[in-house]
Amino acid sequence: MSYRATALILASAVFLASPAAAAAQEPPATSHIRGRVLSPQGSPVSDVRVCARPLNGLRGRLPCESSDAAGNFSIPVAPGETYFMTAGKEADGYADTASPFYRVPFASLPEVIVPEGQAPPEVTFHLAYPAGRLALRVADAETGLPVERARVRLCRLETPRYCSSFIPAVVAGLHRLLVPPAPVSVEVSAEGYEAWHAGEPVRLTGGAEGELGVALAKAGGRPGAAALPAPAQTSPAEGTVFERFPRATRLAWAPVPGAASYTVEVEFFNVCGGVPSCPETSPHQLNGDPPQSGIEATSYEFNFIGAQPGRWRVWAVDAGGRAGAKSPWSTFVYKR
Repeated sequence: MSYRATALILASAVFLASPAAAAAQEPPATSHIRGRVLSPQGSPVSDVRVCARPLNGLRGRLPCESSDAAGNFSIPVAPGETYFMTAGKEADGYADTASPFYRVPFASLPEVIVPEGQAPPEVTFHLAYPAGRLALRVADAETGLPVERARVRLCRLETPRYCSSFIPAVVAGLHRLLVPPAPVSVEVSAEGYEAWHAGEPVRLTGGAEGELGVALAKAGGRPGAAALPAPAQTSPAEGTVFERFPRATRLAWAPVPGAASYTVEVEFFNVCGGVPSCPETSPHQLNGDPPQSGIEATSYEFNFIGAQPGRWRVWAVDAGGRAGAKSPWSTFVYKR
């Protein structure tokens, strides 16, 4: 039985007979999904992060392992579950296929069923060619000085609801990030500045590299239409603690007059030493599926990633595609 997904990483999952593993892992992980990662030319690839994402929701740590020098990996999982397999190695340009933004629209992830009392499956990942690399030189329009902490928002033009937002790492003065092999719009923003939009779509395929110069104008520096106000968040309340599983989460807010759609942003914090708070670490963006942009209702439903803290905010977008003011971050915690 095989599975194949068309994405930055193409994967086929083939069930082969192999002895069931009873490794000393944290219960209830009593089986292993084993496999190998190969390059487009068929050579083994090391240090690819492969994850098994439970169909019915995550309990505890996400099962992930990195491939070794021979491309092999072995992920401890619980039997009797169905898993979606994802993989990525951003250092070599392979974006993690867990993000729907990087996958071909509507393509599904490889699905693996780990049956009770039977040999676990073996999976072969065939890496496709890497994504493009975009470098941005972001500067203050008046002073020419670099703006270090800028947020970049990309949207796929063939499916505009599929967007992703980044605060890219700055290397040698350039903000660097991966771009899917499709035309994307580019928006750059920073605290105290007006949002900047690229005049033309960007398309980088086959691992190509591109660079854009971005000059950010100070907020309020030029006349224009007033931005839409920030939506009032109604649920969940700030600081809500959830004790339930699965982690089905519904975000809700009050309507904004003049809004054509809404965009939400969700981030999560890792758990430090068993304590559900990591104030010393940066949050990580949760790329949602369904898409987090183009929301016409005043609510958004998704499954949160794990038993850990998270936060969210929302903003309105007018008929011209202009983003309004963003709401404050609102935090919550899942205990299980």
